[in-house]
Amino acid sequence: MDSALFQAINHLAGSNAAVDGFFIFISTYGPYVLFGLLVVLWFGSRQNPMSAYRQRMVIIAILSVMLALLINQVIIRVWARPRPFTILATNLLLPPSREPSFPSDHATFGFAIALALLLASRPLGISGSLIAILLAFSRVYTGEHYPSDVIAGAVIGGITTLLLFRAQSYLEPTLGPILHFARRLRLA
Repeated sequence: MDSALFQAINHLAGSNAAVDGFFIFISTYGPYVLFGLLVVLWFGSRQNPMSAYRQRMVIIAILSVMLALLINQVIIRVWARPRPFTILATNLLLPPSREPSFPSDHATFGFAIALALLLASRPLGISGSLIAILLAFSRVYTGEHYPSDVIAGAVIGGITTLLLFRAQSYLEPTLGPILHFARRLRLA
């Protein structure tokens, strides 16, 4: 089922240069756009009464990404699933990655940030969620991942953010000093 869905999505690649270019762009630069949304949330919040909360959410997003990607590294050490292009006929639009396929780091990164954005700011969260969805889809479209790889990455990223969001009171000894230091440097 996973292979069939991969092939159905990936075989769309190569038939339209503009669509291919769009998904190559999203796959390559989507993480930077998501990080840019965190920067907007951080600095756009400075005059907002919710600024401290939103800036804490930026820190939580960064911590979530770090923790979720660490979890991914543990998983790939246990199960080094080959990339689909090593097994199946694939329209590979990006340079081939040597890392295992499961779970997708791009999807993990995208959904960890998107959920933090959604918890902090509805407009930025909707934009971030759309980018995360496109990023995950692009990884299948470009031939880098199976659908289950990006779904697992999305779940890991989302759950990690949700858990850290719920644990904010326990994280305050870390969050408070970071915000205080940023304020001393006039960055917050």
